[in-house]
Amino acid sequence: MNLIEVCKNVDRSKAEFLDLYCLKDLLNNLGIPDYEILDEEKFNNQKEERIKKYPLGIWYSYDIAGHLGHYVYFYDDKFVAYSYLPYWSPYELSEQIKWIDTASAQKVKNYFLTFIKNVDVNLINKNDELDDGFTIHSNQNLLNLYKFAYYNDCLVEIIRVFGDRSLDTTLVKYISGDKDLIGYQRSVLTKELVFPWNTIENNKKFQKEKGDI
Repeated sequence: MNLIEVCKNVDRSKAEFLDLYCLKDLLNNLGIPDYEILDEEKFNNQKEERIKKYPLGIWYSYDIAGHLGHYVYFYDDKFVAYSYLPYWSPYELSEQIKWIDTASAQKVKNYFLTFIKNVDVNLINKNDELDDGFTIHSNQNLLNLYKFAYYNDCLVEIIRVFGDRSLDTTLVKYISGDKDLIGYQRSVLTKELVFPWNTIENNKKFQKEKGDI
């Protein structure tokens, strides 16, 4: 018997109950691995169900407290996919799905994508301000990341770091500032150093102050 002909002739008098959880294998097959990105309330409240699933040949399994076997999917009353739910173990149940053609699969995928939830994200306040730079409270891997910073608005070169706790200290050498300070070395708390943001403007300013060092 031809598979397609049998599927098209399935008894459609009673469809399976479907929610997004029940459709998770179908969605995964379509490249939508997480059904929770879809709006379940919107899906459940449709005026008409466009995707329907009918049993073709099924049996009950006490191990999973549900049915296994062969099913047929219709979309807008047209046969689009055949599925087989075999029994491997209660923990490895996954529908094996085959589509009648790629165009039908794409139509069904596009249909499900209409239920993607509106994004719920934190927005930037347009009036938010940043300090001139950021601080670092740990010396861990510091020298591999940065060679220069600002201390009391003076550019300093990081010579050596000490410790790896909250009271980390750093030996720095003044590159800019009062003439008497340039070249002077001192130990400061690492958290007192200010590292400029990685912007084009800051980098140009930094290169100008740093000179040929």
